[in-house]
Amino acid sequence: MNYRFENGKHAQLTIDLEIAAAKSEIWKLLATTEGITQWFPELHADNLPEAGMLTFKTENGQEEMTLLEYVEGAILSFKWGSGRVSFMLKELESAKTLIHFKEQLPYDFTGLSKDLAGWMMQLERLRTIAEKRAFTLDKDTFRKYIEEIETSLSERVI
Repeated sequence: MNYRFENGKHAQLTIDLEIAAAKSEIWKLLATTEGITQWFPELHADNLPEAGMLTFKTENGQEEMTLLEYVEGAILSFKWGSGRVSFMLKELESAKTLIHFKEQLPYDFTGLSKDLAGWMMQLERLRTIAEKRAFTLDKDTFRKYIEEIETSLSERVI
């Protein structure tokens, strides 16, 4: 996974992730509840694009996230709290897909570094599901991602 974190008007995480699976299979994992809950159990994508939103469900309740952009098989973008999450798919070969992921959040987003690092781990989980491999949460890698993001945040020039 190639990623970069940028400081600007917003905190921005960009990830380019190659997955050994067909673009159509990746799209199902992103744009349907049946698919998305395999790698992100709290996220639901019922009846897209007609519904116009995704839902984040936890034991404490749920939050609706407005669909911002939807291009069948190619682009999925939605509000994420006070920020934005976007997926863009590009077929590299018949069974290889590039996901270009971008998350933009304001600096006052609660749990900013954990949220950004969480998406990094979720995308790794997406890859293992798509490639039909087992996923194991690597807590050391998660902590490393948080530390790298927090270092970048501390170097931000205001």
